[in-house]
Amino acid sequence: MSEPTGTRRRAAPDWRRFVPWQGRPTRVDLALLGAILGVVALMFTTSERVLRFAGRATELNPWIIRATVLLAVLPGFPTAVVYAMAGWAGMRLAIFLLLDLCGALIITGLVTGLGYWSGQRAVDIVLLIDKYASVVSLTMIGLALVFPLIRRWLRPRRPTGS
Repeated sequence: MSEPTGTRRRAAPDWRRFVPWQGRPTRVDLALLGAILGVVALMFTTSERVLRFAGRATELNPWIIRATVLLAVLPGFPTAVVYAMAGWAGMRLAIFLLLDLCGALIITGLVTGLGYWSGQRAVDIVLLIDKYASVVSLTMIGLALVFPLIRRWLRPRRPTGS
């Protein structure tokens, strides 16, 4: 049966252009996507613990926050957490972008210098460290999300008083 004249079916949106992978996502792609969504969910929860953490971030010395933003590009740093802390502490956008650029230039210079000094083998080692540091960071973020849930699940229920 054909459609009535004058009506058209809307084509489904092509979501493939919005995802960072080609073809079907791998397990790593899905794990990274889950970690990103999990961090976005830690930032928007309103639990008392998160509010205390945000309060402590605003009380930190600004130089500590600036140093962590500068070093956040190093392998193993949970950059999303560092960037969230910088936002909670009220860091100005221009300072944040400048520190992030300087950190990127520092790590790029280090890898370039190592490659020039020691050859491709040093660059391969740095890339290997970065690969495993990402896995370690994602694991730490995952554990930070799961531990409070497990603790809450294992906590004995208090009887409701009458």
